[in-house]
Amino acid sequence: AFVATTGGRLDVLFNNAGIGSGGPLAETDFAEIDRVIAINLVGALNGARIGHAYLKRTPGSCLLNTASASAIYGSAGLAPYSATKFGVRAITEALDGEWAADGIKVRSIVPSFIDTPLLDSAAGNTNHSIRETVTGAGLELTGVDKVAEAAWAAVHGDKVHTFVGKTAHRMAFAARWMPGALRKRMRRDMRK
Repeated sequence: AFVATTGGRLDVLFNNAGIGSGGPLAETDFAEIDRVIAINLVGALNGARIGHAYLKRTPGSCLLNTASASAIYGSAGLAPYSATKFGVRAITEALDGEWAADGIKVRSIVPSFIDTPLLDSAAGNTNHSIRETVTGAGLELTGVDKVAEAAWAAVHGDKVHTFVGKTAHRMAFAARWMPGALRKRMRRDMRK
């Protein structure tokens, strides 16, 4: 419907699909696992597939996927979510190579916790909101303005993945240079 109003032109497809589902994997309902995969991973693949023809017709176009800091290092209690967001990073890398010949850039933003009303919902199996859990762990909330700036930079830049927020930057650094320390930190945070 949108491309009908633009004559088929699509400069940027912001492929932003995602739901969170927390809790121990061993206690997670199979239907919930399937739902997270269907929305977060299959949704991203379908969005890319549907958008390809329009992006290919538009010189300088870009597919921009939304991954997550959970795609830097898997988050305990978020196994299905982390798996799908790792998948989004992989889709980004695969399509960046596959679609380069079509003149389509493929990029992702990799944000940490974004300060939106979604954080006011209950964290898995607790009476606390996600916001309380995140701030209680000493993690920062990334403002939506920072995410918008990062999205703009990703579309107009050369990096395949753009990390957004202090937590995402710190995790990316630690995953590259101190993977053992990051693993210990993530395990310790889960025990709290």
